[in-house]
Amino acid sequence: IRLRDELFKGIFNCTKKCPFCGVFCDSETPVHSQHSCKQHRPEGLSRCRWRGSERLVTAVCTASVADNASFCNNDTKWEYKPFKDYQTVNDYYKSWTIQREISAQAASYWKKVFYTFNEQFAKKYGVKPAEIDEAWNIDWDVVKEDLNKTYNTNIQSW
Repeated sequence: IRLRDELFKGIFNCTKKCPFCGVFCDSETPVHSQHSCKQHRPEGLSRCRWRGSERLVTAVCTASVADNASFCNNDTKWEYKPFKDYQTVNDYYKSWTIQREISAQAASYWKKVFYTFNEQFAKKYGVKPAEIDEAWNIDWDVVKEDLNKTYNTNIQSW
């Protein structure tokens, strides 16, 4: 048993993670067969990288599944599959509902985390850092406001 997973289970009811970005399912129903989340994070935060450049990926799952891009990993036996057909990979992928939104971007929190720790993530994963726009250097007060709106919370300070 992993303590982190048990803590998230107590908060979110589910410890299943998105097969692309690794974010926890945030379904509020204790027993469910379809998983989803309100905010996917940049796929590079879960080690996803561009094969040619070896740079971490900044795209989020909702945009990837709406695009014509492909992915490959151990689950696909390293064969390329279109993101939009992700539910055909296996039952775990099929259990995830990822909304298709071509213009989707990462939430301000994930942008700030990725921007701030890009070099550290790249070093940890043994790849090159993502090419991240300066606009991702979002003020923490803006991030806090966005989190409060999205999750109906009242974070006062960090």
